[in-house]
Amino acid sequence: MKLFRAVMVAAVLAAPSIGLFAVGAPASAKERLAYEVQEARAYAYKASLNKQEIEAINTVQPCDPKTHKYKCDYATYAHQPNCPEKIDFGPDGKVPLPTPSKETDPLTGGAGDHAGDLEPPQGPPVRLNYYMALGSLSRVPGSEDSTGIGAKSYVDLSGARDQDVFSNTDAFTPNQRSYEERCWPKANAKSGNDFTHVMSHSEKSLHTYHYSECYRRDCTFQAPSPGTFGATAEHARSITDLREINGRVVGSMSSVVEDLDWGDGALTVDSVRTYLQFQSDGTAEGLKWSVVSSAQGVKIGGQPVSLPPGKMISLPGGAGAVGMAAPYVDASKDGASLTIVQGGLTIAHDQQAAYFAGGEVYASFGTAPVSQFQALATEPSDPGVGGNGAIGGGGDTGTTGGYGSTGTTVAGGGTGKEFSAQASGSDAGGEGELLVYTVATGRGGVTAILFGALAFVLLLGSRWIQRFAWGRAMSRAFPFKTIDWLYRAFVKT
Repeated sequence: MKLFRAVMVAAVLAAPSIGLFAVGAPASAKERLAYEVQEARAYAYKASLNKQEIEAINTVQPCDPKTHKYKCDYATYAHQPNCPEKIDFGPDGKVPLPTPSKETDPLTGGAGDHAGDLEPPQGPPVRLNYYMALGSLSRVPGSEDSTGIGAKSYVDLSGARDQDVFSNTDAFTPNQRSYEERCWPKANAKSGNDFTHVMSHSEKSLHTYHYSECYRRDCTFQAPSPGTFGATAEHARSITDLREINGRVVGSMSSVVEDLDWGDGALTVDSVRTYLQFQSDGTAEGLKWSVVSSAQGVKIGGQPVSLPPGKMISLPGGAGAVGMAAPYVDASKDGASLTIVQGGLTIAHDQQAAYFAGGEVYASFGTAPVSQFQALATEPSDPGVGGNGAIGGGGDTGTTGGYGSTGTTVAGGGTGKEFSAQASGSDAGGEGELLVYTVATGRGGVTAILFGALAFVLLLGSRWIQRFAWGRAMSRAFPFKTIDWLYRAFVKT
């Protein structure tokens, strides 16, 4: 009977603390998709630049602030849409979507699948890109991001080099446009020859689309160094499309370069095509990916050659070597991270390496309780600016489809779930991984502290401690006086 009464006293005293702890404990909730596509890049041409090559570009193309239209500020560019009506997509028009080549079978896989032994070397983070499309899309607790760029030429960490034909959209950043479209030169665009067409559109429904296309004499790829070969093409196009739909994040990219001429006829190629696709619902079972790249009609010095993936062939005159890059894919077993690098047609020599019609993806996926995401979403959040997060490239001539996303928006979050995120994305060459953990702590520890303090209080308030003078004095003070009363009323017989 005494033991029962003692337990009752402990329960009465502990009730407020136990009630407070119970309210603070997270309730069980359904897990939903949380993800971050840090970069989805497709490009018609890409070359890494070292310090000397950057200086060479500035030497070949010196910029005078007095005569330069944008005063040599490469972060400034033209915003006003100017494309002729017959080729203008507009904010609500149909746009071409990335599609794979019908002549090739893509490499496919899921979580835990890999391709390639080592990630292809990316070189310095400063890269020159021609005819690219860049996309970045994410939904994580407290933040959403839908952004990207389309450009004729762009230098990472610097900005657009052709500022009259550039687009950059962000759906969640104030004072930044969600739709931009440009054609240049405008007069050539009206005639349909020798121009570049770029377009970007980002929506809060978590859909971002980016496009860059060139025709004939405007399809020029300027070599970073004066001593290296430049290239031309009759047509190039890059497309990046990222969207969240029906509880899944889906991304696709395509790039195409047609009638490529490198080194004044030293190398000619009828077409180079690359296609990348991925989707995830945040689980290992839901991660799927595919990648394919091919070159048709390759000739070296006018002689037809075959370029199997991963094999390099020497070019005449010591001009270097050419080959088709083998795909590199790294998908974690838990489906939390995905890296795809497909360099397309690669030309390498002593001074640098150049890639035609390639693409890259760096992304992270996970799940989190909806309730946590909603609680965080009610607080002010920084959606971030993703303008330089990813860069894209050319795409195949595919079917057209409406731009608007019909997918449902879902919540994400993280408590006790591992969420993997790629550090620095493409500009760092996809080096390393950042593992972010949200761990629920303090449950057992808080409980132990509360009951330990309760036991100590009961000990101080007991009749045993009152054998001492200081104990009797303490029993007349709050809260020990109340404890003494409870002891007399319920425990003492």
